[in-house]
Order: sequence, then C-alpha cells, then structure tokens
Amino acid sequence: MTGFQAITAVCISGAFVVGMVFALLPSLRGPLSKRQGLDEAQINGLFTALSLALIPMMFLSGALCDVLSPRIVLIAGGLLTAAALLFLPTRPSYFATLFSVLAIGLGGACISAATIVLMPLAFFGKNTDLAASLNLGNVFFGLGALVTPALIDLMMRGLDLRRTLGIVAAIFFVPVVLASVAPSGQFGAIEPQSAHLENVFGSPLLWLAALVFLLYGPLEWSVSTWAIKYLTDLGYRERRAALVLAGFWLAFLGARLLTALWQHGGGLNESWNAILICVLAIVAAIALGDLAGAGSRANAGFGLILLGAALGPIFPTLVALLFKQFPSHRGTAYGAMFGLGSVGSLFLPRWMDAYARRKSVQYALRVPNVVCWLLFVASLLLALALAP
Repeated sequence: MTGFQAITAVCISGAFVVGMVFALLPSLRGPLSKRQGLDEAQINGLFTALSLALIPMMFLSGALCDVLSPRIVLIAGGLLTAAALLFLPTRPSYFATLFSVLAIGLGGACISAATIVLMPLAFFGKNTDLAASLNLGNVFFGLGALVTPALIDLMMRGLDLRRTLGIVAAIFFVPVVLASVAPSGQFGAIEPQSAHLENVFGSPLLWLAALVFLLYGPLEWSVSTWAIKYLTDLGYRERRAALVLAGFWLAFLGARLLTALWQHGGGLNESWNAILICVLAIVAAIALGDLAGAGSRANAGFGLILLGAALGPIFPTLVALLFKQFPSHRGTAYGAMFGLGSVGSLFLPRWMDAYARRKSVQYALRVPNVVCWLLFVASLLLALALAP
C-alpha cells in the first residue's frame, strides 16, 4: 500500500466499523435478552446506561486523539471493542453484560473520534478540503450502520450468539491491522498542546456547534424508529414501507456523496458551508411538516426521501466548520461537541414516544418538526458567528 491509499483504507474501514458499533447493540436486543436472561426493562437499562456513558466517553476519546495520536486511539479502541464483543456472551449476568456494553461503547467512541480526525488527511489528498473529506468519509459510516442489522440477522439464522460476535470481532480487527501497518508519516504530525481546555470550551463557536448537533442528532433517530409505523398507518404494506425507508437512507448517503463532490470542486467555502446547513435545516423542516400533515401515501414517500437528502450532509459539514476553528485541537473539539450534543438524544425520543402512544405517529412528527425549525435558528446563529 502506498501512503495515501493506506490512510484512506484505515478511514474507510474505521468509519464502517463505527457504523457497525452504533447499529450492533439494537440489532442484538432479541439474542441478548434470550442468551443473557434479561427482561425488557433490563435491556432498556443497558441502552440508557450506554447513552449516558457516551457523553464523557466521546469527550475522553476526542481529547486522547490530541494528547496521544488518532492512530493510537483507533488501535486501542478497535482492540477494546473486539475484546468486549468476545467477552459479552461468556457470562449470562446483567452486570457482566453491562460491563461489556460500556466497553463496546468506549471502544466505539475511540474509533469514531480517531477516524473523524483522520478523515481530512485521507480523502482528496489534502488537509484543507475539510467539508468534502468529511462528507465522503461519513458515507462509509452510514453504510456500516445500514449493513449491520441485515448482517446480524443473516448470521443469527445459522450461528449462535458466540460465533456471530466472534465474526463481528474479527471485522473490528481490520482497521486495527491497517492502522498498525500503515506508514506513520501519513497520520500527520501531532501539534503541541499549547492551548488549554478553556480555549476550546471558552469559544462560543463550540457551544453553537454543540447546540446544532443537540437538535440534529435526535432527528435521525425519530425517522429510523418511527418511519415503518408511520407508513403502515397511512396504508403502506410493510415490504413497501421498508423500501421507502431504504430510499430515505439512500438519499441520506447520496446527498453526502454529492455534497462532497460539490465541496471538493470549490463550490463552497466556510461561510457558504454554514449557510448550506441553514438551507438544509429549512428543507428538512418543510419535509417534516409535510409528513406530519400528509394525506396521501405518495406525498409521504416523497417527503421521507426529501428529508433524507436534507439531513445527510448536515453532520459532516458541521464537523468541518468545527475543525476549521480548532485546527490543533480537533479531537477535543469534536468530542466536546458530540458529548454535549448527545444530551438531546436523551430527551426527544421520550417526548416523541409519549405523543405517538397517546395519539398517532403522524401527530408525533410535529415534535421533530419543531426541533427542525429550532435547528435552523441554531445553524443561523452559527453562520452569523462565522460570517467575515
């Protein structure tokens, strides 16, 4: 492998594995419950504990990328995640399962932070093409998340939980091996930590970026969780509803790819990237508003696909703006933004659940619609703060 190809392979495999981490545990709800003897309340407790623990985990893993190096953090995260997966089915007890789940979360956080920090070095051959590199790199994150549920379901049909997790753990070794053998010079020089944490946390731009992510994060969850039920309530058959949801994710990833090509061609600078997030937030809000009031199945299908295209590029473009402001502390800034923003995912799902159970999923979509308009306001404030 040449240098550029090596680090590109590391980022592609690392992003794919990160997507697998976040989709893995929800895909294993049934097998874990049966194998470990856990009831529904205990399974929900595991996911709640992981959601809470990810807040400090993301900050820690991001800070370690700056203090050590993204390469070391990625290798350590991959080894930890693989070991935790192998340990998970060995002891059928709640606390052993909780320990394994938290270890998987920490390992995944390390891989996520390291891969994101390395992406500007891995694509398009230059560190200045931030937004294009991050949009392209995050396509592979989405692919990992999409493939995992079907992969787990396929393996569980012929294998037990232990063998299934053994195969997944082997996949997690791929970025570890690639990062270990790749030329060291391609991982970039580690800049000295001349700034303190207050230089990151004291910047209003970090808090504005965290606010944008706090509002954006739960929107993906609301669609992936309720889309099938929403469509079947409107009269879709389950198979056709699944195809529409697949169209949402294809539009989501396709929009990231097209945005990356546009940004790489010099179509957008920093200020225009900030405005792009505002425009995408408006389009997403309009699409959600249409879904909340859709009276026909055709409108609902088109609205979901439009929503996917609008949401896709927001996160990577936001991270690019953050990296531009903190060139020497990208890991710390990313971990802080992700950790602070993850708080939103703790509350919006419960809010929407309550509305969906009391009334209908279509009525409950008014909740993310309101959140989407707030996202526009937050992104507009960020754009104004970044204006020349």
